[in-house]
Amino acid sequence: MRAHIYALEATRLRNYEESIVDYFDHSFLVSEIDRHYLFSNSKDKLKRVSVFSNGVALDVMHYQFDPKGLDIIFIGNMFSLQNFDAAMYMSTEILPLIRRIFPEVRLRLIGRIRAEHAAQLFVIDGVDVIGEVADVSEAARGGSVGVCPLRLGAGVQNKVLEYMALGLPVVSTTIGVEGFQARDGIELIVADDPEIFANQVIRLLRDRTVASALAENARYYVENNHSWSSILSPMLNIIQSKLSLEKNGFV
Repeated sequence: MRAHIYALEATRLRNYEESIVDYFDHSFLVSEIDRHYLFSNSKDKLKRVSVFSNGVALDVMHYQFDPKGLDIIFIGNMFSLQNFDAAMYMSTEILPLIRRIFPEVRLRLIGRIRAEHAAQLFVIDGVDVIGEVADVSEAARGGSVGVCPLRLGAGVQNKVLEYMALGLPVVSTTIGVEGFQARDGIELIVADDPEIFANQVIRLLRDRTVASALAENARYYVENNHSWSSILSPMLNIIQSKLSLEKNGFV
């Protein structure tokens, strides 16, 4: 029944998203994948939809790579199905493989979580459920690697941007880095198999020189591609251009 409802809602939502842009002079999405998925069959709509990715507040997300870091960091609102699934997947299928080699490593789960879900994760060996915090940077301090083991959902993940800003080298599934231009092996690492994912985290725990290089490249990437100033400036130019045309009677 749930699958049937989701399928029905998915069709209705896509129809709505494809049609809503007709009511605006210009629209914005955060992913080129979404833009082509929705509007590849309409050149007119493609021209009226621009992509500007999510941004990260670099003024509060300070680089804090820790060469002695051990804990693995997961940031996310676990009220959402995709984030809770990722946290459970990381805790039950990937973390045990890592702790065979590094038994002292723990997984910190940072973000809103339902009490019943927290209770399920609390009992897993090596998992610390931190929950919602006032300062993500402080909660992630001393971490070694930021993980994004998403298996569901899509879109640009803020958690990956936060890891990059904070100096946490990133290991993610392919879904977790959808919409990013970051390069596998340069600014982050992509792994979809749980054993490969675990081995990549272990490599970054063992070789903090490689981890540091990855973190530095990632910080440079977000500074140039995901700072709010770099994102909002061209967006505002488009809005101002549309307003100017409207004011002069061309729209």
